Amino acid sequence: MTLPYRQEWLEGEARFLARGGIARAAEAWRLMRQDAAHPLAEIAAALRADPDAALRSEAEALLDGASDILFIGMGGSIFPPSLFLPFARGGGGGGGVRFHIWSAPEPRLAEEIFARLAQNPKGARLVVLSRSGGTMESCAMARAAHDYLSPSFPKGRVAGAALSVPGRSPLRDLSERYGWRHLDMSAGINSRFSLFTRGGLFPALLMGLDEAALRAAADKIIGEADRSEESQIIKGAAFSYAMREKPIHVLCAHGGLFRPLGLWWRQIWAESLARGGAGFTPIFSECPTDQHSQFQLYLDGPDDKAYTQLVLGDGGGGGGGGGGEDSYPELSRVMAKQKKIAAKSLMERGRPLRRLALLSPSAEAMTALVAHFMLETFLTAALLERSPFGQESVDAQKRDLQKMLE
Repeated sequence: MTLPYRQEWLEGEARFLARGGIARAAEAWRLMRQDAAHPLAEIAAALRADPDAALRSEAEALLDGASDILFIGMGGSIFPPSLFLPFARGGGGGGGVRFHIWSAPEPRLAEEIFARLAQNPKGARLVVLSRSGGTMESCAMARAAHDYLSPSFPKGRVAGAALSVPGRSPLRDLSERYGWRHLDMSAGINSRFSLFTRGGLFPALLMGLDEAALRAAADKIIGEADRSEESQIIKGAAFSYAMREKPIHVLCAHGGLFRPLGLWWRQIWAESLARGGAGFTPIFSECPTDQHSQFQLYLDGPDDKAYTQLVLGDGGGGGGGGGGEDSYPELSRVMAKQKKIAAKSLMERGRPLRRLALLSPSAEAMTALVAHFMLETFLTAALLERSPFGQESVDAQKRDLQKMLE
C-alpha cells in the first residue's frame, strides 16, 4: 500500500526500534482493534461510513449567498478548519468564499477579523465549534461576532451554524437565540480527535473538499496497521515508546504549511499522555526560524530530547513551504539546504531522530498524516498503560472560568 508520506530513521532503525518494541506495539494494536468500546472503533466506523447527506445539505444551505465564513473555536475544535484552510477551494468548489479562523478571545484579533468581514457583512456566516458546547471563550467570541454583524441582517439574526455534543449547553442556547442550525457531534470522541467526525467534515465540506477522499486517506493508515506489524504507526509508536526515558519530545517542522498540525500534535501529546505526574513535554519547533535560536539548546544543551523532523517532499529536496517552489527557486534551495543541515547537525550530536516526509501537499495527504499522529498517540498511551482520552485538569480550568464569569 502506497502512503502519501514516508517515515525513516536517519541513523537506521536498529538503533531505536528493537524488534521486541515493534512486536509489543503490534500486540497493543491488535488488542485495541478488538476493543469495541475503544473510541478507535467509532473513528474507524466513521471513516468507512456512507457520506453524511444531511451534513452536506447543511453546508450547501450555509454557503448560499455567503462571501465569508468565520470559524470560531478553541483548542482541538478549531484544528480542522485551520488544517484545511490552505487547501480550501472557495466553498463548494470555486464559489469565491473567503475563510477566517478566530481561535482566541483577544479584542485586537476581533478588530482585525471584523474589519475583514466589514467588506461585505451581509455575506458573512458564522460557524462555532465546541464539542462540549460549554467552552466560554468560544461562546463569548460567538456573541461578539453576532453583535457586530447583526445590524446588517434582517431582524438582527446573523446566519450561522454551531456544532457540539447532544444535550443542553450554553452554545445550544445561543443557537436557539440566534436561529442557528445546531449540528450534533459525537459524544464519544474528544475534540482533539474529532477531525473525522462532523466537527472536521463540516468545515471540509464548506471549504469545497472531498470528505469521502479525506476519510479514505485516513482509513488507509488503519488498514496498513491491520495488515502488517511493520506499519508506519506501529513503528512510530515503538519509536516513541523506546524514547520514553527522554522527557522532552520535539517536532521540528519545516514550512508554515505544518503549523496547524504542529500545534495540534503539541496538544494531543500533552493532553493525552500526561497522567498522574508522568508525561512528556512536547515542543513544536518551527524551522528554519528555530535553527537560529532553539538549535543551540538542541545541539549543546542536555541530551534529554527525542526528535521528529517533519518535511515536505523527500528528505533533501523541495522547499517545504507548501507550494511555489518552481516560482522561487532560490528560496526553495535555501529551505532544502536548511532541512539537510538540521538533520545533519542532530545526527552528528547523536540525537535520536526520525523523519516524516509528506510527499506532496494536499488535504488528503495532510489528513493521512493526522491519522498517523492520532493513532501513534493511542498506541503510545497503550504501551505506557495510560488512557489517552479525557483531560480532567483542562476541564477543571474550564469549570473555574465558568464560575468566575457567572
